[in-house]
Amino acid sequence: MIKAIIFDINGVLITSSTPSISEISAIRNDRLAFSKKLSDFKSGKITAKTFWDDFINGTRKKVRPLKDIMLLLEELKNNYRIFALSNSIRESTMEVLEEYGIRNYFDNVFTSFEIGYSKPDEEIFEYVLGQIRLKPEECLFIDDIKENTATARILGFETLTISQPEKLRKAIISKGLLE
Repeated sequence: MIKAIIFDINGVLITSSTPSISEISAIRNDRLAFSKKLSDFKSGKITAKTFWDDFINGTRKKVRPLKDIMLLLEELKNNYRIFALSNSIRESTMEVLEEYGIRNYFDNVFTSFEIGYSKPDEEIFEYVLGQIRLKPEECLFIDDIKENTATARILGFETLTISQPEKLRKAIISKGLLE
């Protein structure tokens, strides 16, 4: 019996992601400056906010929540615990969730940066299970990347791979979790 739904964020709940490090570097077309900022961030010389403000500001406009996502999360929240698991940095993820008014739907938000592992590593899923105190078969994991859902499935999770985010509601209904 499913007790929790764990969502990936980028590509599942929002239509576009914050660019990857290589995309940021390409956008800025200045690898040396980017490498210096990244090094300063990793060593704690600058805050996450400073790092992301310097490199992300112009790209956040591309990120937006899927249509009717708040309604879907609200419906699911009535019957399930809701979590997010993202290969990202916590501060930027939380900013996006807050900006679009969907942060409060999640019982917790887990990011690869804070955990020290990233999807599809088994360890990230095991960490989340330990934190939420559920068995894998009690969780539905939803992601847009097949390798991530494949690992979760091997561990015993119910899974959905969503390549077209606009079909998210229909996919959840197909699992019998909504009417």
